[in-house]
Amino acid sequence: MRVLKSMSFAAGRPGDKSKGVTVMLNTDVAKSEWKHFKVVRESALERLCKRALTTLVAVASESSKTQHEHFLLIYSEIKDYDRQIAAGFDGLSRSRMIQQLGHLRSIDLLNDDELAGFTHRIQDHIAALASRD
Repeated sequence: MRVLKSMSFAAGRPGDKSKGVTVMLNTDVAKSEWKHFKVVRESALERLCKRALTTLVAVASESSKTQHEHFLLIYSEIKDYDRQIAAGFDGLSRSRMIQQLGHLRSIDLLNDDELAGFTHRIQDHIAALASRD
């Protein structure tokens, strides 16, 4: 039997007065969706790493900056990408799947074809979370 639970929580940032969103918690995700998630997750991680490396090369190539300015900009970019990786990829578990997919969608790492591999219910939850980020 497939059991899906929902709960509400404030998904906004500190000080955000919105009411939050209802998020589906996965106590048991269909095997096909879990397999699809793991494939999508790997593809999204590759896309994010490529994006990060492209950005870092561009920052390092700017000729108008000092070496120290390059270092500071690269350090800042790496910290930003590290946060994105943590939010989207840390903790491979079914209970975090929807949250991670919502984050991946919000930073344009989950395309429509990949999203179509999930049920409409999961797609709705992903859309709700993605619109909050």
